[in-house]
Amino acid sequence: MRAARLHRHGGPEVIVTESIAAPAQHSRVVIDIAYAGINFVDAYQREGRYPGLELPLTLGIEAAGRVAYAPPGSRFSVGDRVACAALGQGCYAEQIALPEGALVAVPEDISLRDAATVLEQGMTADMLLRDVATVTPERPGWALVHAGTSGVGRWLVPQLVARGVPVIALASTAEKRAWLEQSGATALSSNDPQWPALACEAAGHDGLRWIFDSIGAATFDQSLAALAPCGHLILYGAASGPVAPVDPLRLMAKSATLSRPTLPHFLRDPLRLAERAERVFAQLRQSPTLAQVAGVFALEEAAAAHLELASRQRQGKLLLHIGAAQ
Repeated sequence: MRAARLHRHGGPEVIVTESIAAPAQHSRVVIDIAYAGINFVDAYQREGRYPGLELPLTLGIEAAGRVAYAPPGSRFSVGDRVACAALGQGCYAEQIALPEGALVAVPEDISLRDAATVLEQGMTADMLLRDVATVTPERPGWALVHAGTSGVGRWLVPQLVARGVPVIALASTAEKRAWLEQSGATALSSNDPQWPALACEAAGHDGLRWIFDSIGAATFDQSLAALAPCGHLILYGAASGPVAPVDPLRLMAKSATLSRPTLPHFLRDPLRLAERAERVFAQLRQSPTLAQVAGVFALEEAAAAHLELASRQRQGKLLLHIGAAQ
């Protein structure tokens, strides 16, 4: 079968499409992949940011397709529509074999393309709001969201607003800030070096109780400085690079809480995984534009897709179209 792989770390040019052996039909479910989602974690793996990943490596942690083989006793059958996110490595390929506990069923009213578009970012936002920040309207305070129109940001901002939480969101262009304002947030320019002061001024006495930071090194110090006393800084990404080790005394100065969550740790229970995925699909039914796609590439074009991802010029998800759509 065909797969997009790494034999060395580097830029998009190191991605090669080649033939490898198909997954063995033993104890795992084998999926014929229709679409694979392209995520920043794929680029970080390609660059070599994560130690411990052996080369050669097939990229991709998100996909949707149909079951090609199910072991005896599995709850899945051949032909079932399924998706995965964050719990499997190797989705830039025609097939992948995964434990059934890593898979969710795709409802009939959700296309495989949409499932591969929303699952990773939608479940990340759900995890951040429900399990990490425990955001409720009963707790006064404002939320600040970095990269408010990013893949996760587009899920976070409307759900925070729906919970009755006043939101300040940062974005780089007037077009993006207009979308944030339409979603109910106060939008600020991420290019304005005065954004911390402006955000604190907008939040007033209640202050910034929650800051969702996916940028990392370039924004961490400012985020921590802008946080209200007893606030919670949720660092869930590192688009600008990893954050240096943090002295706990910096947190003590504000009785602040710092979290660095990663989605797989919150998906280990198959029942909770299914419930989380269903909440994502329910949100998609209410807001179909959450499945916005910025571009679709063939498997052989994975390097070009990574170049597009790095440009950050378009809103929406990038996908690889690998097999049949339904």
